[in-house]
Amino acid sequence: MKSAIKPLTRRPAWKALATHYKEMRNWHLRDLFVKDAQRGNRLTAEAVGLYLDYSKNRITEETVRLLTELGEECGLRARIDAMFRGDKINITENRAVLHVALRAPRGTSIVVEGENVVPHVHTVLDKMADFSNRVRSGEWKGHTGKRIRNVINIGIGGSDLGPVMAYEALRHYSKRDMTFRFVSNVDGTDFVEATHDLDAAETLFIVSSKTFTTLETMTNAHSARDWSLARLGGDAKAVAKHFVAVSTNAAKVSEFGIDTTNMFGFWDWVGGRYSMDSAIGLSTMLAVGPDNFRAMLNGFHQMDEHFRTAPFERNLPVLMGLLAVWYNDFFGAQTVAVLPYEQYLKRFPAYLQQLTMESNGKHMSLDGKKVSFDTGPIYWGEPGTNGQHSFYQLIHQGTRLIPCDFIAFTKTTNPLGRHHDMLIANVLAQTEALAFGKTAEQAKAEGMPDWLVPHRVFEGNHPSNTIIAEKLTPETLGKLVALYEHSVFTQGTIWGIDSFDQWGVELGKALAQRIIPELESTAEPALAHDSSTNNLIRRYRQEKEEPSFSLGYDRSLYILPFDHRGSFELKMFGWHEPLTAEQTEAIATAKQVIYDGFKAAIDAGVPKEKAGILVDEQFGAAILRDASANGFTTACPAEKSGQEEFEFQYGGDFASHIETFNPTFCKVLVRYNPEGEQALNQRQSARLHRLSDYLKSKGRSRMLFELLVPPEKEQLDRLKGDKKTYDVELRPKLMVEAIEQLQEAGVEPDLWKIEGLDSREDCEKIVAAARRGGRNKVSCILLGRGADDRKVRKWLEIASSVPGFTGFAVGRTTFWEPVVGWRAGKLTREAAVAEVARRYKEFAGIFEHAKRGGGWIDAA
Repeated sequence: MKSAIKPLTRRPAWKALATHYKEMRNWHLRDLFVKDAQRGNRLTAEAVGLYLDYSKNRITEETVRLLTELGEECGLRARIDAMFRGDKINITENRAVLHVALRAPRGTSIVVEGENVVPHVHTVLDKMADFSNRVRSGEWKGHTGKRIRNVINIGIGGSDLGPVMAYEALRHYSKRDMTFRFVSNVDGTDFVEATHDLDAAETLFIVSSKTFTTLETMTNAHSARDWSLARLGGDAKAVAKHFVAVSTNAAKVSEFGIDTTNMFGFWDWVGGRYSMDSAIGLSTMLAVGPDNFRAMLNGFHQMDEHFRTAPFERNLPVLMGLLAVWYNDFFGAQTVAVLPYEQYLKRFPAYLQQLTMESNGKHMSLDGKKVSFDTGPIYWGEPGTNGQHSFYQLIHQGTRLIPCDFIAFTKTTNPLGRHHDMLIANVLAQTEALAFGKTAEQAKAEGMPDWLVPHRVFEGNHPSNTIIAEKLTPETLGKLVALYEHSVFTQGTIWGIDSFDQWGVELGKALAQRIIPELESTAEPALAHDSSTNNLIRRYRQEKEEPSFSLGYDRSLYILPFDHRGSFELKMFGWHEPLTAEQTEAIATAKQVIYDGFKAAIDAGVPKEKAGILVDEQFGAAILRDASANGFTTACPAEKSGQEEFEFQYGGDFASHIETFNPTFCKVLVRYNPEGEQALNQRQSARLHRLSDYLKSKGRSRMLFELLVPPEKEQLDRLKGDKKTYDVELRPKLMVEAIEQLQEAGVEPDLWKIEGLDSREDCEKIVAAARRGGRNKVSCILLGRGADDRKVRKWLEIASSVPGFTGFAVGRTTFWEPVVGWRAGKLTREAAVAEVARRYKEFAGIFEHAKRGGGWIDAA
């Protein structure tokens, strides 16, 4: 049981401050500066290369004296000493709080439970440095022998916010021929966007989870593992070359497939939000190198020592912490704006949100009593000058008091003309404007009309700190972070709360674990939440069961395609666009022969519910209308014929043309090689994503995707020009990659039309790719590619034995010879129709027979 703590509001210094506040609340900063012309020189403090101007606060030297007295009365000095000694000041978890040990120099002694922890810290740092040097130099190779060029840190909370912030802050010092990205959110979009353009053979994942059980982190880690193995040949040994862990759970790390030699540990006396300078900073060290990382640690340590030893009235973190208490508890300010005038610090406010609000967002005191005063304010911000054009209006002329911290540097890392002078001019102008404002008299003197004057008045008296350093370096970043860490510590000590636990995040996590199975259950779950939550769960389940991205199509489908516009015009008829009306009619007549053969095959026994046609609008509009009226499955192409790059036949008006016929399937033919030109793939993916989104949100047609993977020259060169080897060995792997890349780009077909494959194993891999991620009803059909009868029969027999291959689309092999023979006068029209019907029925029979032999049946 914890000893009782004297209530904060009963302390003499607090009472004195309450009385003092009644005087100070009426003072304006204009008057305070007039009264004390040297105020701007005296109300400053400087230490370890940081200069703090706190003169533009609504205080006097008496305020500072009373605030420091409050710190003394609250035992701030003793609590600082206790932290640095390794006492267990995190009382609810019975832990020491020793982030300061992470940056203690070699030879320092900080003892926890009888053991000096500093040597252990440096052992981990040395191990991190060795690993970082190996990766950065190219000595560390991935599974295929390629060097690592991409690093993705997977973590959440302190395992993400610190590394992200540090990388962005120190990007100037980073290895620019490497890419660094960060995945934290369990929203799949975070992972997909982080990996969509990366080569798995060159990508290293850092999985940061102390227990290796964190829900969000391990969900993303397993997705990363699946993503990597799918692109690295499926060899589980690849994991050890592309994954490392920041964890203490060796068993779980090993079970995942990571070599525990590449596991970097840390300790329970390191809180997540205070861990960016531990092994959690591995991505930072990989980015900036060990020397810069150690320089950052040195900056941390310099501020630690200043905080530990400096008198409160000259102690930068103490002064900032006490001023935060002054505004939070006496002026009623609820937020603090952190405004770094340095673009590299764009993530610094987000990092501080966790540091400050997870630490001091507490309502219970250390002795377990509810506090009777406000604790942690809301920290937020944005880099200048961007913020000036968004929320500064509210700070200047709104109704809320918002203390501000301005951060600036006298030297820039990127000199460019007058830019830096203009940036610093804005910092100084904003602090001046906030403090002193503009009176009605000043506005009138500028020639403002009387009616406009009230709108042009700035009341001023808005407090701010200005923090200035020479330049943003790794060392400076360490100083800045430690400055805020210890300011948080100061505030928490005054309020008498535990700044180092975070029980507030646990309840929602526990409830989520209960809700997850209720969302995923195939049976209707018995819900026992409140009426709102129950209703939201039911609504989600209902809409989830009506897939928005793709309904899928897992029924047998035997398509007779005759949409080969370019082939008909040029190869069969020898004509070029533009066509005359007579030429168009001639092609349409030839396609009618094929359609009549299709109908004859149905009359001869091909099941109508499994039969379908694929015909274009240009020559087959009448056929599409007749087929729809007869209840046949129809497909109509959306792509421009004969193009190497996918484009819409009718441009931006594609939707109206689809809606004219509302075919069962909207078909696209796409040439896509995942190792091909990335810009081309991205253009095609963007157009296809647009079509996919339209079909799933507004369209009445499903999506049929005909995927062709033509070889790149360098691919054939690797195979010494052997096209057969490409088709048998390389093309199937590329098809899997292409499907996954297109899915990750938001392209969601119901049915994939796949070039013929020579092995059952390849067919199974294609189906697995098409159905991954819950796409359980998405299926594949075989594309004949115009091959001869013998080759098509072989492909049909192979594909039909694989569940998930539900049919075929064999066109030219079915109709070409009969139609050419009819046009040449070698066959009557009736004979041509009969031959088309015979061939189509034969292929359907081959597929049906092989399917039954493979032991699978149609979906219900």
